[in-house]
Amino acid sequence: MKKLIYIIPTIIFSTIFSSCEISFLDSVSYSDITKDVYYSSVSEYETALVGCYYYISGRGPSKDGNYASGLPIAGQAGTDETYIAVNKGVSFEAATQFDNYSTLNTNNLICQEIWLNHYAGINAANEIINRIDKIDSVRLSGTPRYLGIRAEAQFLEALWYFNLVRIYGGVPIMTQASNSSMDLYTMKRDSIEKVYSRIINLLDSAILYLPTTTTEYGRATVYSGYGLLSKVALHIASSMNLLTIPDEVKLGGINSYDWVQKDINGIDLSKTETIKYYYQMARNNALNVLTHFAPNYLMPNFSDCFYPHESSREILFEGVMSIGLSQEQGGWFGSLFGPRGQSSYGGGQHVIMPILPIVLDHFTFSYPPTTTSTYSSLDSRFMWTIGTFQYNKPNGSVSNIGTASAYKLFEIAKFRLDAPPGYNQDRTPVNNPILRVSDICLVYAEAQAELDNFDGFGITNEALTHLAALPLIS
Repeated sequence: MKKLIYIIPTIIFSTIFSSCEISFLDSVSYSDITKDVYYSSVSEYETALVGCYYYISGRGPSKDGNYASGLPIAGQAGTDETYIAVNKGVSFEAATQFDNYSTLNTNNLICQEIWLNHYAGINAANEIINRIDKIDSVRLSGTPRYLGIRAEAQFLEALWYFNLVRIYGGVPIMTQASNSSMDLYTMKRDSIEKVYSRIINLLDSAILYLPTTTTEYGRATVYSGYGLLSKVALHIASSMNLLTIPDEVKLGGINSYDWVQKDINGIDLSKTETIKYYYQMARNNALNVLTHFAPNYLMPNFSDCFYPHESSREILFEGVMSIGLSQEQGGWFGSLFGPRGQSSYGGGQHVIMPILPIVLDHFTFSYPPTTTSTYSSLDSRFMWTIGTFQYNKPNGSVSNIGTASAYKLFEIAKFRLDAPPGYNQDRTPVNNPILRVSDICLVYAEAQAELDNFDGFGITNEALTHLAALPLIS
């Protein structure tokens, strides 16, 4: 893993309010949701909520959502597993900076995109939350959907703060909607402890009113809330337990994980007890997902988790990109990870590349193997993810996406288009899976294993329970 670096931004954000034209977001939403003449009916709150979801997936040629390009690049380029192709022109210069950290600062376009979009989303969510909090109880009891709208806004705000605190460390906490981007100039950074407290409070409140099911892909449910809360708690516990942060990075406590939790009587727990407290929170919330949501969650094949079999029963929350509208209403996500080759045949921009990209010949034959293949892989996950990159022609035949030599390259291909739509997909309809049940299996297993370790039992069968099926889905 690359050295931990906290980015200390000095840029401000713009209050951008617009909607998304994706799936349930296809309708045009109100473009300036801060006006007092708005919010007179539940339908107007619904439309404002659509505007919040825009910041997940984005729309249009220049308005990418957080999960369309910025976060995928930041999450991969800063690791030792991948690098950024340097021959992609100036548009990917910011991604290359993320790769080597040599000039990573507030002028980096990806840093700006993540910061601006997250705070714009937080601002839009606060507008909804604050207004619904002021609605009288009679109106709320008569139209309980108001509380469901607030819960979805709270979930989105918690998700955005979770991303921000993991990337930047302690960040300013906004609890009120702002009409001016200048407000962030006067706001000081809050500590990591306070940011996580805000996240947990938002999720605790949201879980009370989030729906158990939804018929619209890309909407949050109560299991999205439980899943996110489990990951939040695990990140806190693991950081406290395993992370060493230099004093110069802690910035006087802003970026410190040294706090302790209080018990039900208000007495400070020890550091060890605090770590166990968050591991227990992670385990218990993961168990809520696995107990009540997980039955029959496994997809029969690994490839069934990806395009065109998206929004499966395994998905807890995802960034839904558009399909069948126009090429500018998709996202960069699938294209960034796509294997080399013509985009009209399912290839991608070939931007994010794995380290050591050559694989053995016997992993480059067709999957499933033909009768003429000498070798084939028994691991369908490998074959789908980095095997021969092919596309299905309309006549039913199958051809390689890349050239005879290029298809041997180890590339991230699981987000490819297996069957290309009828338009050039520089922006693709491939969804970004943000929370999956398989993620929560791992959260449960890690949290329980750490608790077993604290208790001196070693890793117990309880910690291993939900790992048995993971070879199919991880």
